[in-house]
Amino acid sequence: MRRSPAPRTAPTVGSSWWGSALLVLGVAACGGDRAAPPQAGSPASPIQVAVAVPPLAWLVEAVGGDSVTTTIMVPAGTSHHGFEPAPRQLFALETAGLYVGVGHPAFLAESEALGPTLARRGVPLVTLTDAALATAAQVPPDDPHLWLSPPVMEATAEWVAAALSRMDAAGADSRAHRLAATRAEIDRVDREVRQRLAPHSGRAFLVYHPAWGAMAARYGLEQLAIESEGREPAPRQLVSLLDRARREGITTIFVQEGFSDRGARVLAAELGGRVVPLDPLPRDWPAGMRRTAEAIAASLGSAPTGAPSP
Repeated sequence: MRRSPAPRTAPTVGSSWWGSALLVLGVAACGGDRAAPPQAGSPASPIQVAVAVPPLAWLVEAVGGDSVTTTIMVPAGTSHHGFEPAPRQLFALETAGLYVGVGHPAFLAESEALGPTLARRGVPLVTLTDAALATAAQVPPDDPHLWLSPPVMEATAEWVAAALSRMDAAGADSRAHRLAATRAEIDRVDREVRQRLAPHSGRAFLVYHPAWGAMAARYGLEQLAIESEGREPAPRQLVSLLDRARREGITTIFVQEGFSDRGARVLAAELGGRVVPLDPLPRDWPAGMRRTAEAIAASLGSAPTGAPSP
């Protein structure tokens, strides 16, 4: 297992964290009026772990087993833009021993309740470096959906295991076995998805919200997004995008489950195609990755004349 760097103080809320790696925040180790962190050894009760999104709950539970319980801060079907946590989520964060999030949890920066609280208390954190992500995972620089890249999930599993073992040294051996099993499962998913998408390498798929860039980069595909940074495209951009879709025989528009598909349905009608919902925040990460790969492969079918060759 790679050695984790020493925790450091989190950036001030509002600073740019986009493009950085997954991060692990040791909430219980905060200073100020926080309770003292658990001592090394076996805790009397499971370690409370707050996670940003559902896929990270799968990861933490896969590594931690019965030694952890998780609370999801931004559930599926919820936008992080303008997100405000419910009281029970605030309580879970206050009592958590660990926080696991993505490189730039925008809901923290934008939330009046969470952001200033974590900044004031100087939450320590450890991160993977941007360079390691770019080399090992080919993650797009501004895509926060890092959990859709298996190498990122595998590396983060190591960080989580190390963080939990610092809090619960007695469970380290058992956790090492769970980590090995988790990494094996992630590798298995990676191989299956690669095999399913390999015939379509070099081709593009059309999405409304750009949530699948990390997955596209991993498997040699191109994500064409209608929306950019939460904004609708300019008319000229939209015309150009639809023209390309027609040239390459793209007739499916993927939308994020839980969000309105009205605009996507209008555009799909222009293409003579259809709208397909996908979940970029799967609580069951392995199943979600397989479903997404199958949907993308089915939408591409066989390469039309003039489309990029695999």
